[in-house]
Amino acid sequence: MPPLSRRLATEFVGTAFLLIAIVGSGIMAETLTTDPGLQLFENALATAAALTALMLALGSVSGAHFNPAVTLADRVFRGLSDRATVGYIGAQIAGGVVGVVLANLMFDLSAITLSTTARSGTGLWLAEGIATFGLLLVIFGVVKSGRSDVTAFAGIEPSSAPAFIVAELIGTALAIGAAAFLFSHMDGVADQVVVSQASD
Repeated sequence: MPPLSRRLATEFVGTAFLLIAIVGSGIMAETLTTDPGLQLFENALATAAALTALMLALGSVSGAHFNPAVTLADRVFRGLSDRATVGYIGAQIAGGVVGVVLANLMFDLSAITLSTTARSGTGLWLAEGIATFGLLLVIFGVVKSGRSDVTAFAGIEPSSAPAFIVAELIGTALAIGAAAFLFSHMDGVADQVVVSQASD
């Protein structure tokens, strides 16, 4: 497995580029059309393409987590040490911040702008929890099957963020429980989440 410093740098760079793609495509979609459905489609397509490319390019180094929920789940299944888990999450947060700042600057916006888009309500929190649950369950299922090698309007008002984080943590906990029940012996393949890491 590559040294931790290299894995952390990879998580930082990968998360930064992922956020550049998410936020940048959101900003661009809003300038190209006023149709919300088309905006969402353009944003989703760019995000999926960027995530796939980043996983293929960087997965062999760090596992291509790019998401604290994935990292926390990987720790539960003993794929990462406590030290690596803290490092991964720190690198992902820092990379996410840098990615958003760079996306804003690429479109001549202020580097840091607090979103005024309120995202609150039980339906949204439930959707966030279910999306996190689904993401992790797909990851664990793909890893367990042995196929892991094939693997703007993004803004949120700061006061809305805590409930989303709680929903994501609940979704993470439920996914860990479901994966442990559905796919026995996850700890035996935990080092392959999300993409198998090359030995060094």
